[in-house]
Amino acid sequence: MPLSRRAICILAAGLVLAGCGGSHRSASPATVRALQARVLTLPPSSYRPGPSQALDADAAAQATVVPPDLMRDFLGGHQLRAGYERVWTYQDSYLTAVALEFAAPADATALVQLALDHLRSALGTYFAPLAGIPGATLYALSGQQRVSGHYLFCAGAWFAVGADAYTVTECSTARPVAISAVQPYARLQYQQTAKRTH
Repeated sequence: MPLSRRAICILAAGLVLAGCGGSHRSASPATVRALQARVLTLPPSSYRPGPSQALDADAAAQATVVPPDLMRDFLGGHQLRAGYERVWTYQDSYLTAVALEFAAPADATALVQLALDHLRSALGTYFAPLAGIPGATLYALSGQQRVSGHYLFCAGAWFAVGADAYTVTECSTARPVAISAVQPYARLQYQQTAKRTH
């Protein structure tokens, strides 16, 4: 049975804010503001703006399709400088854009590879390249998967730009999400990133 819009908003907010009790010791305000400017923004549309939040390592561990324990292990060996996430909601779905800035480009690339390796281990995951974005990969989960403690249908994209790792994800509590649904948002994220870094 589909969840109400209010329930979707609460779910999305919970995913964003789950780790907010941690500290932001390693992220200066200027670093967070600069990263925030690189995270996807959307013009007014059918999607409604939801919660947005700077992410420390604790929150970042719960903000993507990578299992929290696996992400915590990764972040323990790679220096996360800052993180930021924006969320939008629509009916039984929500869209998220997450950016994680590391100390070195190799760290961002390694996170993208980790995420894709994890997704390849899930049965029924479909992959496609995202033309025009170096190293970008689209994916769609054909069945519900456990994401941040909830069982959801998701499609998304992962790519790295310099020392930043980006993921744009659309998830639904009630229906599979096609790659075609998330592809334009991934392209918009890349365009915004490229504009802010050149």
